[in-house]
Amino acid sequence: MLAYFVAFHLSNAFNLALNAHDYGIQVGAARNAILHGNFYCDVINMNYLGDHFSPSLILLGPILLISDHPFWILLIQNLLMLASFYWAFRVFRLYLGKIASWFVSLTLVANVYFLEIFRHDFHVEALGLLLFLVLVYQVVSGKREAKIFYPVLLLLLGVKEDVALVLTGFFAVQYLRKFNRIDLLLTLSCLVYFVITMRFSMSFFSDGVYTHISRYQSLGNSPGEVIRNFFVEPWRFLAVIKWDSVNSLLKSFYYLPLLGLIEFLPALIPIYFNNASDYYLQSNFWWVHSYLILPILIAASGDGLRLLGNLREGKYFKLDLSKLFPGSFSEGFQLTSKAGELLVFRIWALLNRLPKASWVWLLFLVFIFTSLVPRYKSLLNESYAIQSVSKTLETNTHVVNALQERIKTKIPASSRIASCGELQPHLLGYSYSGFLGLPQWDSLTFVNSDYLIFLEDRTPWPFGDSTSYAKYKQARLGAFALFYKDELFLVLKKKDVQARP
Repeated sequence: MLAYFVAFHLSNAFNLALNAHDYGIQVGAARNAILHGNFYCDVINMNYLGDHFSPSLILLGPILLISDHPFWILLIQNLLMLASFYWAFRVFRLYLGKIASWFVSLTLVANVYFLEIFRHDFHVEALGLLLFLVLVYQVVSGKREAKIFYPVLLLLLGVKEDVALVLTGFFAVQYLRKFNRIDLLLTLSCLVYFVITMRFSMSFFSDGVYTHISRYQSLGNSPGEVIRNFFVEPWRFLAVIKWDSVNSLLKSFYYLPLLGLIEFLPALIPIYFNNASDYYLQSNFWWVHSYLILPILIAASGDGLRLLGNLREGKYFKLDLSKLFPGSFSEGFQLTSKAGELLVFRIWALLNRLPKASWVWLLFLVFIFTSLVPRYKSLLNESYAIQSVSKTLETNTHVVNALQERIKTKIPASSRIASCGELQPHLLGYSYSGFLGLPQWDSLTFVNSDYLIFLEDRTPWPFGDSTSYAKYKQARLGAFALFYKDELFLVLKKKDVQARP
């Protein structure tokens, strides 16, 4: 199943299933960082560090120097997610035995929030999930190898601006548990980093504009107003919580994180600032909005399962299961012939031939699997339908080939182009690769571009219908002239190249 998911993701790179949102934004910024020494993003026409503070994006640089084909970036994302499964297993092993950890880790494949990060176009948050799991492992294990811990910490802080706030809470909880001065220093350092990033770094790159503050209008229209409202109207901060979404998130882990309450506490920070958002996908933890929550829930689930194991073994109170099923834990498992005919006792006898730990976790896996069947069915019918793969490959393979043969051969690589969202990831090799169709960026995109490339065989996103799409193309003819047209593409060239900077 997992192999099918990976193949499905990678096929997107060849069938125009990738869009400039958000693949083109992040990969384009990484390309400019490695080639031009800045994080300017062609898609949104601004420095990406002002939209999200993600200097760790530069790690994509070596891949982009080899090839700018979207396949390689998606391959990297899939490898990062597969490595995340491995580190989740290692975190579970800190709380559980090896056998139990295998069983529990297998259930993560079907966790819908895990798969949301896994299946989307490249996001640097995939790297953040992996790095945070490594960091959690280092902390929970108590080893904290300096040559691993601190590089991982620095790279993780560079994934996104919200990481520092979550790590502030994470290390604060560690300090309150053991009063380790290093944890106190890390708590204060992460908090200072967060304040500097939000107050100075991002505003410097965005000319003082907080690009995503509109998602929190229920709390305030600016960071200062949010802080004021916290003291003046504190009830407002509880009213914005979407409890159904929180319940769904915890339910995906069978509420086990609540048993590991101490390990769970740091998750309250990312759960709240995502859930309080007015942006539907963020408040429901979809897409990549759970990447800072999952590692904490994994650790808390491991601790919760450890607690259940201790209770089963009578470490916290005496519970003799043998009294419930006399003889069941003895070596022969004696039953009367009449009782032996009952299926439940036959199963019980079979299970007791295995080591206790094995059959307990086998039962746990069976329970999880049966409860996940509807979820798998939904995923395969909606997000991972094999029919959609074959259909899009059949429809789009010749379009991608035609783009290479008919368009790229006619437009010099030094040109500055803007295109429909589906084409943009395939045009990152140009010196500028913009995105068409969103009003907030279009005006600058038209100024920055020498060529505009449209798809002619469909109405691409974000255009709602063919009529609005046709009007949009027609409106460009004032500043751009026809350069090339066939049944698949329309290419317009700027009449006055001097009009752009």
